[in-house]
Amino acid sequence: MVPISFDRRSDGGCTKPASVVRRTTTPYMFARRVLTIVLAGVILTGCFTGNANGPTVAVWGDSITALSTDAIANYLEPSYGVNIEGVPGATIGDEVGPIAQAIAVEQPSEWIIELGTNDALRGTAWQRSLDTLIHEVSYASCVVLTTVGLNTPIALQINETLRFVTLVKPNFILLDWHQLLATHLAWLQSDGIHPNRDGQSALAAWDGFALHLCP
Repeated sequence: MVPISFDRRSDGGCTKPASVVRRTTTPYMFARRVLTIVLAGVILTGCFTGNANGPTVAVWGDSITALSTDAIANYLEPSYGVNIEGVPGATIGDEVGPIAQAIAVEQPSEWIIELGTNDALRGTAWQRSLDTLIHEVSYASCVVLTTVGLNTPIALQINETLRFVTLVKPNFILLDWHQLLATHLAWLQSDGIHPNRDGQSALAAWDGFALHLCP
């Protein structure tokens, strides 16, 4: 992807292992996380912000997620305890370990996965990593898999794999970002990859809609 500059500071309120605390946050999210969040008289611990009485959801992705952090948080936090982790340049394989460690520490009840774009761009060997990731998050009550919004052969292969997973696993939901972008190219920046403000808002709204489809 086109390089984008993000704040690489660790999350001040998190309890994650050092190897996990390398996530990207916007200054807005960082300021919120350095404080202990107390909602409805209940302390929201770990790296979750938002509704302390709602289910916890981890949103995990690359620079597309990082750009959309504030929009996703604003959309989901009224109903969920939310942890958003966007890592520019991340591939599926890069995030298997951090996701496993996040599960060990936080065990979110629901997941949204927004990875695969960098695999499609670089031609990395993604199949085994995706299999491992799917296995790791399968415990969750709901997992939303987001398709890659590119038309490269690898992107289409990844998307077909994601569709198959959601057909055979009842707790997995498909968010077809690729299909949405086919009729909403105005959601993208000039690079044709990263969402602009409208695209960020749209991704956040569709994240929320997908979670509402959870069993």
